[in-house]
Amino acid sequence: MINKDKSSYYMHSKVANGLFQAVGAITGFARGLQEVAELRQGETWDDQLLDQTFNEEIAEHIRLNVHYEGSEGYWDRPYWMSTPSGKFSVSSAWQILRHRAVPNKEFKLIWIKGLPFKISFFLWRLWRQKIATDDRWRRQGQMVMSRCWCCQQPQEESIEHIFVTSPTASKLPCHGWYKCNTDGASKGNPGPSSLGFCVRDDEGDVVYARAVDLGVTTNVVAEAKAILQGLEYCVEHDFHPLILETDSLNDVYIKGSSREGSELTRSQKGTISKVGLCLAKPA
Repeated sequence: MINKDKSSYYMHSKVANGLFQAVGAITGFARGLQEVAELRQGETWDDQLLDQTFNEEIAEHIRLNVHYEGSEGYWDRPYWMSTPSGKFSVSSAWQILRHRAVPNKEFKLIWIKGLPFKISFFLWRLWRQKIATDDRWRRQGQMVMSRCWCCQQPQEESIEHIFVTSPTASKLPCHGWYKCNTDGASKGNPGPSSLGFCVRDDEGDVVYARAVDLGVTTNVVAEAKAILQGLEYCVEHDFHPLILETDSLNDVYIKGSSREGSELTRSQKGTISKVGLCLAKPA
């Protein structure tokens, strides 16, 4: 709203029809020019004329927030209704013009700040069943000999099989049990490394999760420390009986770390020995 006697609010005659209809539906503006002074009765707004000219929300906003000063020394100040500050922004205009569907609650759990985009994008494709599995190729008319290469017994490759029914899919622990999933990684090997583990109960709910920056080390140490910290946490908090799920290669290192001629360093052997001791502790 503007504040001089000769100031006006208007919709320009050359505004495109689509934009005019969208903005006009929200503001109630029509093509043409009207004087702000026409909306006044002395020192106050003409309530009846405001209600006839604008929709209820804008008319109420003018009454409460727009200061009117008829003197020549008072400059106009435009106010953009869609932002709290009253300043125009392209994003707020886009929100007015766009057609926005009702937010999907499931997608809100997928697109989370802090979660890497590639993981969110993969989960979105999985949720929409857009993973290129053999059964999808077959439905599109492609001749495919389907086989899931993760299974010893040949099974048709499908999203349900890979992520739900196959032996490689994550299974819930038995009643009263816990599961600890661990992983470690190193960029460069040796290089910047980190570890992570999470503990779930028999309903699949996450009980605890941890991620740790290890600095420069190898992938073997990162994997072993992930197992060690996961087991230590579970022992400390009495999370047992426990299923430990990790990369199978670490089992080979743990079992073979005491062999002569092993290429593991002393620090690596020390970490893996601690894992072995922790695994040997009675529940």
